[in-house]
Amino acid sequence: MGRSTVSEPAQFRISLTADFFDAAGLPKFADMGLSVFENHPHVNVTNFSEHQPEIAPDQLANCHGVIVLTPALTRQSLANCNDLLAVGRFGVGYDSVDVDACTEANVLAMITAGAVDRPVAEATVGWMLALTHRVLAKDLLVREGNWDDRSQFMGCELRDRTLGVIGLGGIGRQLVALLKSFGMQQPIAFDPCLPPEVFNEHDVRSVELDELLATADRYKVVGWPALLFAAPSGEVFWELSLIGEIVKPERLLEHIGKAEERLRIPHLHKTISGDQL
Repeated sequence: MGRSTVSEPAQFRISLTADFFDAAGLPKFADMGLSVFENHPHVNVTNFSEHQPEIAPDQLANCHGVIVLTPALTRQSLANCNDLLAVGRFGVGYDSVDVDACTEANVLAMITAGAVDRPVAEATVGWMLALTHRVLAKDLLVREGNWDDRSQFMGCELRDRTLGVIGLGGIGRQLVALLKSFGMQQPIAFDPCLPPEVFNEHDVRSVELDELLATADRYKVVGWPALLFAAPSGEVFWELSLIGEIVKPERLLEHIGKAEERLRIPHLHKTISGDQL
């Protein structure tokens, strides 16, 4: 009678894109949650040997799953990748992933929903305070020894102002919650994908886009997929370059004010004209 054997479990192979690691091969992030795999010997975690702006098909060869930081995952990336089952974005956007191509290839595309809601919301509050209180200008005054000129760069409070959010997702909701203690007016938001009860739950008034742009008091914060901040002085802060997909440039200039023909981008120390916008 032959001796029975127990087969080894099949390996599930996960690869991380190379940009998770620095030149010395050390992780750029202190904890990415990979410890969840430690007690699962059948899960094999490796990383790409080199970084490419677009993931090449050969990099996905023999991968069952891939965790992507910045490279684009395109239709070409998925060519002949018969083993690939899932793609996880290390972030909350699908902008670098061809979702339709994943669907056609029977590859599950995922994001880390909620992971950055709080930090991005906190950063947004920081930008709002920095702009309304002219922090950049005052920082330069201190560094250049011109603090006596500070009265020329007076800021303003957030109190009694109106926050306008386009896209009341996780980040937008966290932002609304964080700003409750600043004494602002009831926030307004445009999001045609949400039911009324979500707005009610967060004490946000649902408005159309035109009303939001016309109502948001002296500055406008536009949430995902774009962030725009227009301070009382006419300075405009961009965080993402997708604003044109929501608000046409000519409409943007119209709402900010026709008299403001040139827009400053403080953190880039640049000024752009309307036609450049």
